[in-house]
Amino acid sequence: MKAILEFNLPEESHEHQDALQGSEWKWAVSDLSDYLRNESKHVDHSAEEYRILDAVRERLFGILDDRGLNLYE
Repeated sequence: MKAILEFNLPEESHEHQDALQGSEWKWAVSDLSDYLRNESKHVDHSAEEYRILDAVRERLFGILDDRGLNLYE
């Protein structure tokens, strides 16, 4: 099976770049998720800071879920 994406350049150059860089965006978001997890697991913070780190990570995954995206598939 093949999938072919076509773009009308230069009009759709932003969409073209988004398609080319999709995996880089995924890895950047994955790195952010890992950073938040490591901060909450391995760095000494106040209770409020832990709560905020966990809330931000949960919100990140909520946003991804709302868009039908999964970092680990």
